[in-house]
Amino acid sequence: MSALTQYMSRNVRQYGIWLALVAIVILFQVLTDGLLLRPNNVASLIQQNAYVMILAIGMVMVIVARHIDLSVGS
Repeated sequence: MSALTQYMSRNVRQYGIWLALVAIVILFQVLTDGLLLRPNNVASLIQQNAYVMILAIGMVMVIVARHIDLSVGS
């Protein structure tokens, strides 16, 4: 087995998620006749979800700094 095949087999879940994301983007790009990835639409999506992105960045910083225990929720 080559090194690339071994690397891919160890990260199947991660690449599956990326593949699903690409498939969804392609699907909506086809269904909307190319409107999904137009610059105005992408800018609108970012502006409408800016507060969610800011909150997510803050949460990621707390989790990465290991100041939160995620096992409590389970």
